[in-house]
Amino acid sequence: MLHLIEEQPILTDAIQSLLVTKRAAPEMGLSEPISCIHDFIEQELARLEKMNPQRTFREAVLPQLNALFYGVLHELPLHGNSLRNRDGAVQAVR
Repeated sequence: MLHLIEEQPILTDAIQSLLVTKRAAPEMGLSEPISCIHDFIEQELARLEKMNPQRTFREAVLPQLNALFYGVLHELPLHGNSLRNRDGAVQAVR
């Protein structure tokens, strides 16, 4: 997830430093919080609490999910335990 904040070098450096410290520490939770990381988490939590994603009903997305699923199946190899039959058609998954 660091790629989501790579344009914030102070934050990424602090996280890397924290990881080094935490990996070397005998127990977690004994050190003081790092302010830039703490502030970032607080801001993100506040932002996410304001989000209210619109509910999508299954019937609305099922055709798109099926198309994606079958598209992936068509990319599978034609050998071994393949989900394709000898004609190259996708077999029903049971």
